[in-house]
Parts: sequence; C-alpha cells; structure tokens
Amino acid sequence: MTISSQTARTGPYSGNGSTTVFAYDFRILDQTHIVVTLKNAANVETVQTLTTNYTVSGVGTSTGGNITMVVAPASGEQLTFSRAVPQTQEVDLANRGGVQPEILEAAYDKLTQLSQDKVELLNRMPRFPVSSALTDIELPLTLTANTALIVNAAGTGYTTGPTSSQISSAESDAAAAAASAVTAANEASAAMPKYTFSTTTTVADPGVGKLRLNHATPSSASVIIIDDQTADTGNPNVEDWLKGFDDSTSTIKGYVRLVEPGTPANYAVYNITGLTDSSGFIQLAVTHVDSQGTFGDTDSIRLSFARTGDKGDTGSTGSTGSTGPRADEPGLRLAFSTATADSDQGAGKIWLNNGTASSATVVYVDDVEAGGASINSFVDSWDDSTNTALRGTITIKKNTAPENFHIFNVTGVVTSASTYSKVAVTHVLSAGTISNADSVSAQFVRTGNAGSLADPMTTRGDVIVRDSSNATARLAVGSANTVLKSDGTDPAYGQVATAMIADDAVTLAKMAPGTDGNLITYDASGNPAYVAAGSATEVLTSQGAGSVPVFAAAAAGGLCTQFITAKLASNFGSTSNTLQDTGLDASITPTSASHILYVTCSGFLLGDHGYNYDTAAIQIQMRASASDNTATLYAGDTVGCYGADRDGDYGSFTLSYSAAAGGTSALPFGIFMSNLGSNGSANNLRSGALITIMEFAP
Repeated sequence: MTISSQTARTGPYSGNGSTTVFAYDFRILDQTHIVVTLKNAANVETVQTLTTNYTVSGVGTSTGGNITMVVAPASGEQLTFSRAVPQTQEVDLANRGGVQPEILEAAYDKLTQLSQDKVELLNRMPRFPVSSALTDIELPLTLTANTALIVNAAGTGYTTGPTSSQISSAESDAAAAAASAVTAANEASAAMPKYTFSTTTTVADPGVGKLRLNHATPSSASVIIIDDQTADTGNPNVEDWLKGFDDSTSTIKGYVRLVEPGTPANYAVYNITGLTDSSGFIQLAVTHVDSQGTFGDTDSIRLSFARTGDKGDTGSTGSTGSTGPRADEPGLRLAFSTATADSDQGAGKIWLNNGTASSATVVYVDDVEAGGASINSFVDSWDDSTNTALRGTITIKKNTAPENFHIFNVTGVVTSASTYSKVAVTHVLSAGTISNADSVSAQFVRTGNAGSLADPMTTRGDVIVRDSSNATARLAVGSANTVLKSDGTDPAYGQVATAMIADDAVTLAKMAPGTDGNLITYDASGNPAYVAAGSATEVLTSQGAGSVPVFAAAAAGGLCTQFITAKLASNFGSTSNTLQDTGLDASITPTSASHILYVTCSGFLLGDHGYNYDTAAIQIQMRASASDNTATLYAGDTVGCYGADRDGDYGSFTLSYSAAAGGTSALPFGIFMSNLGSNGSANNLRSGALITIMEFAP
C-alpha cells in the first residue's frame, strides 16, 4: 500500500466532558505507533497509556481511524495524536531466497513514516531561516539553575545570562525608574504652555490663551481646539510649535496631555491622529487614552506633547503559520444524501425530507460529523432561541462548488432520534444542485432571544416610547381631543397643527358656527375674523389695509332713494282747448329737502282726423292736492299728430323735469292735456302712458 499523505499528526481536539471518540487521519502499522497526548487546563501535557487510557481502531487503514478514550476529556482539556514509529528494521531477507513485494513495501512504508515523524518533530522545533548564515549553533556545556539563556556577544551561539533574582531586581529598579519618570513628568508639565480651559464645545477659535474640547465629557472628545497664543505672561504665540504635532509619519502622531496644575489628579491623555490649521487656532483630531476628573470653566491647564517616532521600515516576512480551516468549508463537514426517509442514512450524513429542496420542511442530521466527532449536542441546540418565529438559519453548501447551496430557516423544534436529529425548517433559497454523496458543509447561525419589555405603564391610555437614551419609557395619555403627533424626534400629545391638515381637506361642516349673516375676513394680524351682518340697506365698506371691513350706510351722492311710477289705465280723449286732467298722476314724499326730484312722462297720442295735423299740449303739473287742477306748471310740451288720409294717426312724446324737493311734505304730480287743433277733432292719450318720480341724493 502506498503512502500518499504527509500527515503525521491530528488535533488538537477540545474536550467537552462527554465525547470519547476522536478521529486520526494518518496510517499506522501498529496500535503502539500512535502517541496520545492530553493537555490539561494548566497547559501541562501528559502522554496517555494504551488500553489504560485509550483504545485504537483503524490500524493499517490509509485514512486513519478512531481513538476511544476511557474517560472523556473535560472542558479546557485538549487531545493531540502523533505517530512515533520505532526506529527498528525487522525485515530479514534470505540469501537467494524469494522476496515478497509486500515485505519490501511494508519496509519502505515504515521508512517513509519514520521520515515523516522526524519532519513533524522538526517542524515544531525552533530553527533559523533558510537564508541564515549561522551553522553549528551549540548550547552551553553546563546549565545553571534559575538562569536565563541568552545570545552571546558575538551573535554566534548561546550562553548563560542573569539569574532570576537579578531579573527581579532589575524589574524593581525599572518600576522605581518609572515612578521617578512620572514625578519628573509632573514637574516638567509645569514648564509646559499654560491655557485657560473653556467648557464651550463649539469648534471655533476659543479666544486668546484658551483651549476647549468638542465634548463636555473628556473621554468622549475627538477634537481639541487650541488657540495660537498661550495664557502665559504676554500671551506668546506658539502656532509653529502646535503645527508640528502631526509631523510624525506614524498613524499616531504623538500624545497630548492636559493637566490641572493645582489638582494634578484632573488630567486627560489623548492620541493625536491628525491636525487642522485654522485661522487663529489649531484643531487636533484625537482619540481618548486615559482621563480622570473634569475641567471647569476658566480652570488653568498645562499642555504637554510627546511626539511618536516615524513609521519604521517593513520587517522581514515571518514563517508560515499552521494551516487554518478552509474558507469554502465552514461549519460541519458532512456528506449529502438524496434519500428522504425519516431514518438514519449513515454516519456523517445530512439529508432532507423532500427531493425538491424548496419543498423540504425537515433537515435530518446524523449524530457524528464526517470526521467522526459527535455533533448531536450542537445540533440539539439549534432550537434554543426563544424567538420561536425564527430560531436560526442553516446553510448547506457544496464544498467543491460553493455556488451550489440550500438555505433554510429553523422555525420549529429539534427532535432527537436514536442516532440522528430532525430539524423543522422552512426553505429560504437554493442555487445549483447538490448530488448524492457530495461533500458539504452545514453552517448554523442562531438568532437572538426574543427581547423582554418592562411595563412602565401607570395610567389607562399610556403608550410605550423610546426616550433620548433609547430606553423604554412611558408616554402619559393626552388630554381629551388632543392627538399624538411627532416633531421628528419625540412624539407628544397636542392640538392638530396646520401642517397635519391636507390642502382642501376642511369642509364647511368642520368650521366653527357663527352668526347668521356674518362674513369671514382676516384681521391686521392675519387671523380669521367675523364681519357683523349690519343693518338693512347698509353696504359692505372697506376700512383700508389692516382693518376689518364693516357694513355702513351708503355714501351720499348719486344714490336713488325713491322710485315711484304710475300708468294710465284707459284712453283719455279731449276736444277742449284748455288743459284737462288725464287722470295719470302720482305722489312722492321727499326724505330730504336737499334731495333732487326727477319727473318723467311718456306715451302716445292718437288723432281722429285724416286730413289735417292734430295738435295737443301735454303738461306735467304739481298740484296742491290730488283734486287740484290749477297747480303750478312744472313742464310742458306740444305734440302734433299728423293725419294721413285716414283716422288713427299717432305721435309719441316724452316729458321730463327736475328740481330740488324743497321740503319733506307730500308732492302730488299730474299729467294734463289740451287740444290745440282748429278742426274740432279729438286727441286721445293712449292707455299705458307712464309717469315716473325719482328722488336722488345730491
């Protein structure tokens, strides 16, 4: 059998107090060829005894086998398996005898394993780099108890160094020197520039001789703002010195210390990570290192600075570390099975209850990993989260093609069978195909437990909110007819703000009732206001900008205060040459003696002679009474009717007159007519003629 693996050691395995079976993955020719080493919690290693402490299986198997411990290693203990082939040669070849290939191969295998064991041992020993010129390095011939081993002065070997007591003495001297250094540093701080502390946290020029932090708590500050001038006598300008605080090429430019001279227990130390030169002041970007106490406004402060060295050259590359786990194989190492039965499919297997992953509701996991390690207690914990809706997530990924995977949420409990576990799941996502016997990794990510919420409520209607510290708090129930609203940070009860009302959302029904006849306007402050309804005949009158309009009597001038009219009920005919009352009359009582009366009369005249002109006089007269026919003439006119060979010729007329009323007594007006024709024919005033009287304010 060939030996294709160079592995000669397995582990370490961490104990858990219950697991007793552990795998080794290299070939051994005899159970005595494996060394089992147990390291306790104090890092003390003990080689275990075959049969007394453990038993071996898998002898001669190329992939190794298992070590079964009599007592399970406890938590904090570790097991490591290494091969130690005896340095013997037991093959005896007879002269001229037949040689069996198996005998030679076994001998070669033993030689190969011996070589691998030595390489494994050498790999754990200190050694010089391959490029080193050092050779034949020897340890001192004799070793002295409690003495250190150090490199000799020539750098070509090792020699004995100081004793443990000498080292302790040196440590004590170093501590004393450190204490002296602290004292010296405190004394030196008195020689450092003096500033006056300002509790203002604004990043701006603090003023002559002042400095401030950008946070009220020194441990939370990230910027120190320092004026270019100190508070020392004469306020010397130290801008150039301050600007050198970031000259180091290291990430940390230096250290700045602020101390209150009168109370040195009040101090703050920061790492300097950057600097900004502003007009009249410096901004130091810092990270907090240590502080004690606080600085009060106007406190005297001493500032000291220590520069870090520049960034050094890149060192040589160190030796290669041990091989870590493969990035494409996180989680449990298992083999995928396409079986769907609720029964164990074999050690190191994982399978689903449905051949289509998206329809699977159960993931089955064997109690041991592909390497033989017990995993049942770990799988049993996959439902431990108290978040019952989502206890965690399982990702099954094909190791040789990680782009092929299945993802499930654990939404139920884990049920333990005799040799495997059943995990209730819901499918989330799948990609690609995972075939039977494919090597896979199963990774589980647990969700956090469901949170608990203390009940701060005290009053019916209270609600729970988060306060400015993001802690659970009580918001007391608001007053009647208030609403819960937010200012963008904290909710509060209050009246509905205008911004909360959508445009065109207020209906008439939602407006406050008013008085019948009132109008809505805006006052000088821009607030809604009512305009009273006013009295009859009043008009809405503006009071100018900034004043509410009012109802008032119309302004004088041009206003018609009265309008009276009458109509002639039937025709009036007359052949008389004197004025006759036609019966068309009307009366008006002026409201003011200064008002103007305007009287009009219009109608038609009809003649009864066909060959001559018929002429009539029409007059408006003001009577002393309704029956007075001798009243004063107000207006008159003569109207002619032209005869055209037949009766029925007609003419129209319109009379008007105006004058001051002169008083407030009733004034009757009548229409009079006389016949001025010479042929004795009659003139007729047709029915429907109108008299109109109007009163105007001047």
